[in-house]
Amino acid sequence: GGIEEVALKDSYSNSDLELGFGQSFSKSELGVALDVNHKGLNWYGVNSEYVQDNNLQNQDVSQSYFDVGVNADLNFNKNSSVLDKSSIVFNTILDKFNTSELHIKLNNDFNVSLYDDNFKILSEIEVLSGSYLNELISLDEASYNAFNFQVNPYYVISGDLVSARLGAKINTLSSSSKSKFFVYPDIKVSLNIVEGYLTSYLDVNGDMNLNTFSSYINLNPFLTPGVIVEHTHNPIDVKIGLSGIISSVFNFDFYAGYKIEHDKFLFSSLTTSNTDLPYGFSNAFSVVYDNINTINLTGALKANVTDEFSGYTEISYSSFEVENEEAWNLPNLKFTLGGHYKYNEKWNFDLGTIFIGSRKDQFRDLNSSTLKTEDLQAVIDLNTKITYKYNSNWQFFLRGDNLLGKNYELWTNTPYQGVQVLTGVVYEFGF
Repeated sequence: GGIEEVALKDSYSNSDLELGFGQSFSKSELGVALDVNHKGLNWYGVNSEYVQDNNLQNQDVSQSYFDVGVNADLNFNKNSSVLDKSSIVFNTILDKFNTSELHIKLNNDFNVSLYDDNFKILSEIEVLSGSYLNELISLDEASYNAFNFQVNPYYVISGDLVSARLGAKINTLSSSSKSKFFVYPDIKVSLNIVEGYLTSYLDVNGDMNLNTFSSYINLNPFLTPGVIVEHTHNPIDVKIGLSGIISSVFNFDFYAGYKIEHDKFLFSSLTTSNTDLPYGFSNAFSVVYDNINTINLTGALKANVTDEFSGYTEISYSSFEVENEEAWNLPNLKFTLGGHYKYNEKWNFDLGTIFIGSRKDQFRDLNSSTLKTEDLQAVIDLNTKITYKYNSNWQFFLRGDNLLGKNYELWTNTPYQGVQVLTGVVYEFGF
């Protein structure tokens, strides 16, 4: 809390508990992880003059989320089963305003022996069910459901000069009493230009992405309750690039990409206001959907200087062609830079910088009731993490975010918290 020029309560909390279990059997290995998370925040993005003029200093604008996730993975030893791997993800989330969601995903990897062991089949089943109450829209509770099934057969060709993965994704989606059928490409081809040093590649893919309220909250926790959940149809996603090794220290990956997305989700400041609600002061965000074509250029460089020190950097530029409105809150430019240093067996240090370019958003000015477009300035976030391994069971960590202490606006009218410090402990045990 304590953000300058913010007149409402601006406290934020994030508590997380993770538990893991692993067990080896004669022909398989099992891993189970439990993640329990609680977030508390406030929709504090209201103009301070408006707050003072309307005596809203004590207005309750709080929101909270309770999220439980369970992941289980079962890996089979080679040639012990036609099933290579099976995994299930269970996630449920609740908020203060009666939003609830259940998301289950089941993945299976099959190794089918035809002429050889290079033919595989992946399958994925997703079930989504949610309900919400958004009083800006209606006083009645609404619900949404989806069932997604995908089969992904592919064949792997391995050669000294050319390697390829040739496959397709066959997908059926049932949502809102409608069923749709899709077929997507799954093709990867790589060419060894200089063996061991330089490789060119072509990826041609597509997919059906099942969006969830939980995934939205992880990206933007300041959403209004009960956003409408639609799903993104990605008919084509093409990348062509070069990857390789410059020396024993550096390796690189450069590629150009083109992607088509139908019903791509975008975050936009809520344009509907109702000052009887804590999220009705144009201080929360909605999800809008649009059809977007994206051209992307990305370059990444990694350095393994010594066994103790490594670094990385990546820069990505994107150009968006939007069918209806703007590419709300999508930056054209992203840049990351970071490094890892292992001092000894007990101490590890990480340092990273993230740059997010300027973005556009729209919001409703409560003083004039007019809809305005705002250009959000670029963001630079410096963060670090220090880990101390006391023994084989106990680890302690200290993490610092936004070390520059800037109250930048990642989201419209919602200045970021200043320097943030998080400390925690990890205990590992075995049976």
